This record gives sequence, C-alpha cells and structure tokens, in this order.
Amino acid sequence: MNIEHTLFVIYSIDSRNNMARFIDHAYSIKGMIEFDELSLLKDDYAHLYFENRIGPFDTEEDLLKFSYLLSEKSRLDGVCLCGSEAINNAIVEAKNVSQFNEVLFEKGEKIENPEEKKRGLFSGLLR
Repeated sequence: MNIEHTLFVIYSIDSRNNMARFIDHAYSIKGMIEFDELSLLKDDYAHLYFENRIGPFDTEEDLLKFSYLLSEKSRLDGVCLCGSEAINNAIVEAKNVSQFNEVLFEKGEKIENPEEKKRGLFSGLLR
C-alpha cells in the first residue's frame, strides 16, 4: 500500500458514550474529506453523522468496516486507521507535516482495498 493512495482515518474513543468510537477526521495526502459533502452520509449512513464526526461505532471492527467503505468511495488503495497512540507518536517524532503522515502510516492500522489493485494501469482510460 502506498501512502499517496491511502485514506487516513483519525478516530477517538468516547468514554462518556460507552467507549464508542468516532471518526473525527479523514484525509488523504491530497486533502481532507469533508463529511458534510459525502453522499454516503446523506443517504444510507445519515444516522452516523453527528456533531461534525461519524459514529458511534460500538466495536473497532465496525469502525474498520466503515473506514474501508470510505476508502472505496474515495477510490483509494486502503485505510490507515489512527487512534490516540499513533497520533501521540506522530506528534513526538515528526518535525513537519510530511513526517507526521509517514509516522501515522507506520504506526496506524492499515487495511488494503484489493479492488483498487485489480483496476490496473488502463482502467481509467476504459471508463
């Protein structure tokens, strides 16, 4: 998986909400994913968009599944799921934004999207 084609998903765990997980930010190297512009959150998953974050997810597996769906909709190779430990490491170790992303990519939990690999070199030309 390549860092340039990865969706970074920053999540938090809310102790006041039965330790539920929430997606606070999602971005790729090209820029932020604006939650309020996602058609996905206006249709099937509108109930998950609350106070500028997405959730709650009861388990990390549910969080991973939704994050993977976001990467598919964004046509990215995969997800790098980053909790507080990965973010704290990146803050301590990084000296600039590029290094911050590299540390997150190294420390975060990565899941590849096998469909993006299958598309191949000429897939964009054949649509």
